[in-house]
Amino acid sequence: MAEGIESNEDAIELAKMGCNYGQSYLFGPPIPSESVLRLLRDRFALTKRA
Repeated sequence: MAEGIESNEDAIELAKMGCNYGQSYLFGPPIPSESVLRLLRDRFALTKRA
């Protein structure tokens, strides 16, 4: 898990090193914990249709 990833290049290099999880404003702003389940359901539904 990486924190504070600042650029796409950083994310790519971290992925090459086996880091598959990260957090930062690069991916999106912080959200309230009660919104996480809805976010995951929405994203799963979108990928399931594709």
